[in-house]
Amino acid sequence: MLGLDFDSIKNYLESQGLHPEWQEETKQIYCLIKILNRDFPLFFRIFEESELLQLIIFIPSPIKESSFNEIA
Repeated sequence: MLGLDFDSIKNYLESQGLHPEWQEETKQIYCLIKILNRDFPLFFRIFEESELLQLIIFIPSPIKESSFNEIA
């Protein structure tokens, strides 16, 4: 099991062949995941004084208006 700290997360991502970076402005680790030649930015945030880890990934694809309900 990984510890809930940025060093553990960074070391794990590196062991998986990813190249994590520290983003000072937001106090997050981020890396790019390449899927079918597209980059998906993935961000890791630890909430202070909590055991909560937040992962946010941005999906760089247009979304058809007809699919808004299904995505929501």
